[in-house]
Amino acid sequence: VDAKHGEWAIALHGVSVGGTPLTGATAGSSGAASAGASACRGVDSCRAVLDSGSAGIALPGPMAREARHLIGDLGDCSAAALAALPRLTFVFNGGRAYDVHPTEYVEISPIDPSRCRLQVQAIDRDDSL
Repeated sequence: VDAKHGEWAIALHGVSVGGTPLTGATAGSSGAASAGASACRGVDSCRAVLDSGSAGIALPGPMAREARHLIGDLGDCSAAALAALPRLTFVFNGGRAYDVHPTEYVEISPIDPSRCRLQVQAIDRDDSL
């Protein structure tokens, strides 16, 4: 338990979309981060909150916008369209990578299966451990 925030949190060393590390630089900007550099550098630079009661993935605002840009337009919600989307990869303490497949980060409407939405959201708050 993270005593500072009252949550279950662990060190997050990087996030990538389809193998491209998220830098937190907005698409089309010059950005301060160098190409290929992760936005999570060092042991205490990012943290992941593990919340089994949440259906979504929340990232710092710039990283969420970059992830959404790299994932691209959902288009249709067919199994083939979802299979073509990239995996999200989270690298935790010790270099352990955890892949999240498109079927896990895209929510398909139970009422209208032709509608779906990306479950990657922006959240801006102090993310230091």
